[in-house]
Amino acid sequence: MAKSKTLDKSISDRAVWWGGFSLLLTTIYFNSRAQDPFNSPKFWVIMLGASWLVGFLVVYLRANEEKSNSVVNRTKLLIFLFISFSTFSMFFAKNRFIALFGENMRKNGFLTYLSLATIFLATLFFVKNSNLFVIYRFMLLSGFVVGGYGLLQMSGNDFVGWTSSGMALFSTLGNSNFAGSAMAIIAIITLGGGYIYRKSILWSSLSLLSFIILVVTIFPTNARQGLILLVFGITSLSLVLVYNKSKFFGQIGLGIFSTGSIFAVLGMLQIGPLERFLYKDSVSVRGYYWRAGIEMFKDNIFFGVGLDNYGSFFKMYREVGYPLKYGYSLTSTNAHNVFIQHFATGGIFVGIIYLLLTFYILFQGVKALRKFEGDKRFTFAVFFIAWLAFQAQSLISIDNIGISIWGWVLGGIVIALSVEDNQNLESNSGQKVKKGVSSINLLQPTFSAIVSVVTLVLVVILYRAESAIFQQRASYNPAAPAQKEIFLSLSNKTISAPLIDLQYKVMTATFLHGMGYKQDAISLLEKLYKEDPYNLDGITFLASYYEMSGQVQKSIKMREVISDLDPWNANNYLQMAFNYKYLKDETNQKIYLDKALAFAATDPSVIKAKSELEQ
Repeated sequence: MAKSKTLDKSISDRAVWWGGFSLLLTTIYFNSRAQDPFNSPKFWVIMLGASWLVGFLVVYLRANEEKSNSVVNRTKLLIFLFISFSTFSMFFAKNRFIALFGENMRKNGFLTYLSLATIFLATLFFVKNSNLFVIYRFMLLSGFVVGGYGLLQMSGNDFVGWTSSGMALFSTLGNSNFAGSAMAIIAIITLGGGYIYRKSILWSSLSLLSFIILVVTIFPTNARQGLILLVFGITSLSLVLVYNKSKFFGQIGLGIFSTGSIFAVLGMLQIGPLERFLYKDSVSVRGYYWRAGIEMFKDNIFFGVGLDNYGSFFKMYREVGYPLKYGYSLTSTNAHNVFIQHFATGGIFVGIIYLLLTFYILFQGVKALRKFEGDKRFTFAVFFIAWLAFQAQSLISIDNIGISIWGWVLGGIVIALSVEDNQNLESNSGQKVKKGVSSINLLQPTFSAIVSVVTLVLVVILYRAESAIFQQRASYNPAAPAQKEIFLSLSNKTISAPLIDLQYKVMTATFLHGMGYKQDAISLLEKLYKEDPYNLDGITFLASYYEMSGQVQKSIKMREVISDLDPWNANNYLQMAFNYKYLKDETNQKIYLDKALAFAATDPSVIKAKSELEQ
């Protein structure tokens, strides 16, 4: 058997540096000149970061020729299976474009999870106690940027000047709930870092300052989940310190904390004495999202509806109570539970493997927490507790890229630190490669450059599409006829942009119609329907534009499609009834009025329409 090569320590440190830099940039980067200023830019960054790390993974796999640690091997296998079955799900998706690039304003498709898995593996392979400080500095800097930008928003000095004024603080995450959760996760790490690096006045002080800034900025996010995660993290870290001093008192504290946590969870579910403090109506809303996701999974058990395709099918599977309570047009593009999301959109294999990966990290984390002692236990606990906080929020939230990268990086750190004592490469981490050093040193930048160049080309194409729709939207002004030619030129630029999000074509069609190019709008929507027969927005606009142009028969065909994709839409049935009234078809007019009355008889719009139809 060939002797295993060992890695140059500088290669490991560079890989960790790049992983930390990718974590930082994905968390903080946004582009106010893009139509989607937060999700798309983070999508581009995470792909580029993962692409450069590919070279490091190639080096690791080449150098580690002998069988490595069994825990690492099992984790690698789970990641391989997750990506493999995600690939199958992508090819069997109802909409492959969404499955590959992700839903509009979400970007949680195959490429995102491939990037997350790549960063996870790099973290797993290269992070050690000896270079943990390398990635911690990027986490600390993330805290300062996220919290610092939050302070600017709090003080009214936001340099961007977002048009949606009056919103709760959202920092670099674009959403107040995402910001609150991210701040809490980073705050847990920086608070722990203040103790880990307590021998350095500089780093300990910076860590505690970051923690204070994040705590201050969590409150104006109005994200209750952020506050709950923060309390969870502070309490958990305190318990570890107590346990290190006294196992007896630590176990008592753990028992009290566990009991309190159970009551807290019950309170969030409208059960028990803590209900009035912890319950939010959004929990009930999430119940609709979760049940719709479960129904999607039941009907598409093997490959799901397609990665990140939840939004295309939510209205088909939502319960009737949802539109009656929240309106017929309100929708959701995510299950608001990462596990249900994977089952619904990826199918049983993707869902189970993601569950197995999560529980395996949990198992290794608990095992290591019991094995380690003293400062080593506390250091490990900081990252494990932060990972637990991520998993807790993922039960009620979306796999937003700016937060998801933290869960995957922290998961890799947990596994890496839990097996560090047993890793074959760790004992040689400070040694240089004695044979083939030059070839290994060339291998990493070569593979990294090749993959990164390809990814960069893709990112440039995607950026141009985002920029095109942004410029078109800025030029849209129906009250300025002189601007019509400029708008038309920009709309053509948008439509012809390679890899343009189909939802942006729907938006372009609405702009064209508003600027007076009515037939152009209809033609564009007709082409879109052939490309994506599940896009409810496009189909609804097409039906409406047909009606406006007197093409009632064509509108009826589109509204029949809508009734299949959105069976609890009373407004659609009412419009069908009005269409048949226009055609003097009283039989079908009554059929569709009765469909609306069957589940929405007390709706004011239905009552009003009923009186008009029966005249």
